[in-house]
Amino acid sequence: VSGKGVFRAHENDFTPKVLTGIPTSSFGRCNLTYCESQDQTLYAYFSASDGESIKGIWRSNDRGDNWKEVANPDLTTNLNFTQGSYNSLFGVSPSDPNHLIVGAVRAAYSVNGGSSWSALPNSHSDYHYIEFFPNSKNCLISNDGGVHRYTFNSNSRTYSNQSLNNGYNVTQFYCGT
Repeated sequence: VSGKGVFRAHENDFTPKVLTGIPTSSFGRCNLTYCESQDQTLYAYFSASDGESIKGIWRSNDRGDNWKEVANPDLTTNLNFTQGSYNSLFGVSPSDPNHLIVGAVRAAYSVNGGSSWSALPNSHSDYHYIEFFPNSKNCLISNDGGVHRYTFNSNSRTYSNQSLNNGYNVTQFYCGT
């Protein structure tokens, strides 16, 4: 396939088609995620082409046919999202399509589909991977400081975090399941 952008191919049709309504150029890295309980809801996160900020986040409610840009946490928080082409964490709760977590040097979460963002308690810089627990807003996150469990408090709509390193210091985790 020549050109740039994000492409989709169906299981029995291997002809890739570029998704429209999202950036097709001038971006660094793209992360896609979807909600398991409502798999028609997709999100696309794009880092800027220089890797020093978030270009934007887009949402589709129809499996990628149409997209709408949501609030950019890089512009609406005081957090640092540099190195987005290197550390790029992005996930949506498997039980709630409006519950997102995004990270780079720092991390943020949204409980309203990206309309607004709050700082995630900082466990360490350089966020790399997220794995939500089934049917939950609780998750494991890896960053340059190791692995941390994040627990969501539904009453206060905030997260708390706990290191799972048990005294073990690591440089970086890139992924895990």
